[in-house]
Amino acid sequence: MGININKITSKISNSTIGQNLPKQINNIATSLGSKVDSLCSNDKFQKTINAFEPTGGDNSWLLMMTLMLTMVVGPRVKSARNRNPNNKEATKDEIKEILYRDIQTIAIILLALKALNALISGAVGKMSGIPMSTKPYQSLFETKGLKNKAAEFIQAPVAKAKIALKNVWDTINPLGGKICYTKEQAIQKYSGYTSLDEVNKMLAEAKEQKGDPEKIFNVIFNSLVQKQEKLVNTLKQEGIATADKAGNWVPEAVEKYQNAQNTLEELTQLKNKGYNNFSQKSGEISKACENTIISMLKSGDKKINPLVAKTDALNTWLKTAAYATEIGYLGFGLPFLNQKRLEKKYLKSRPNNELPNSMNEIKSMSATNKNLKEQEIKLYHNFIK
Repeated sequence: MGININKITSKISNSTIGQNLPKQINNIATSLGSKVDSLCSNDKFQKTINAFEPTGGDNSWLLMMTLMLTMVVGPRVKSARNRNPNNKEATKDEIKEILYRDIQTIAIILLALKALNALISGAVGKMSGIPMSTKPYQSLFETKGLKNKAAEFIQAPVAKAKIALKNVWDTINPLGGKICYTKEQAIQKYSGYTSLDEVNKMLAEAKEQKGDPEKIFNVIFNSLVQKQEKLVNTLKQEGIATADKAGNWVPEAVEKYQNAQNTLEELTQLKNKGYNNFSQKSGEISKACENTIISMLKSGDKKINPLVAKTDALNTWLKTAAYATEIGYLGFGLPFLNQKRLEKKYLKSRPNNELPNSMNEIKSMSATNKNLKEQEIKLYHNFIK
C-alpha cells in the first residue's frame, strides 16, 4: 500500500504546528535581519569591518597586525612557556628575547615602511616640487630667519608643539595621515587633463600641498619645447625630402613646418616668462599651442607625459629607498643590537665583566647559569673569536 505524501503534508500544514512553525521561523528571521541591518548601519562597526577587510596582496594594517601577533608571536611565547615549565627565570628570559626580536620585526614591517615612505615622499616632493603624498605637513613656522622663528615659538609654544606632534602622528599613523601616492595614484593625479583650466588648477593645488608650481611648470614646458624642436626638425627634413629640383617645398609641407615653428616660438616665450605669466594669461594662448600642451598632459604614458615620467621615477626611487632602509635594519641593525644585548647578558654572569676566552669557559659558565641557552653559547663563541 503506497503512502500518499500530499495527504500527509496537507495534514501537517493544517495542524497547529504546521500553522505556527513557519510564522515563528519568519519572526526569528525578521528579528535577526533587523539586528544585522542595525549592526551593519552602525558607523563604528563598519569602520572595524573595513579596517580588518582582506584586500588581496595589500591587506589592512589591523588584519596583518592581528595575524602577526596571534599566529607568530603567540605560538612562540606558548612554546617558550612549555619548554622549561620548572625554570621560571629561563622562561622569562626566552620570552623577553622573543618579544625583543619579533615585536621589533613586526613593528618595522607594518609601521616603519609607511613612516619611511611618508618622510621620503615629503623630502622628494620638496626637492622636485611635485607633491608625492596625499597630505602635506602642517607648517610649523610662518616666518623666515632663526630670530623670527624663535620669537614666533616663544609667542605660541603650545600651538607649535601641537603642530609638531600632529606632523609626527601623520607620519607614523598606520591608518591614515600622510600617505605616499601609489604609482597608479600618481599617474591619475598628473595626467588626464583636457583643458588649460585643469592644468592651472593642478598647479594651484600643488602649491596648497606644499609643492612648487614653478618647478612643475618648468618640467612641463622644458619637455614641450624639446619635443616641439624635434617635430620642427622632422618636418624640415620631410620638406627638404619632398622638395622639387629647384628646392621648392610642396605647399602642405610649408604649412606644417610654419605652424610647428610658430607653436615652438610661442612655447619658448611661455617657458621664458614663467609660471606666473602662464597662470594669468593662459586664456590668450593660441589654440594650436593649447592643443600641444593638452595632447601631452592628457596621456598617462610616461613616454609622452613628463610629469608621469618624473613621478614614476620618483615613486620607484623612494619606495626602493624605504625598502632598502627597512631591510638593512632587519638584516644588519637588529642582529647587531641583539649581539650587544647577548654580550651584556654574558658580562653580567662574569666577575669584573671579563669576557670568556674559550669555548670551555663559556660551557663552564653555562653550567653555573641555567638561564644561558645552548644556541646562545654557540652564538656568543662566534662573537669572541
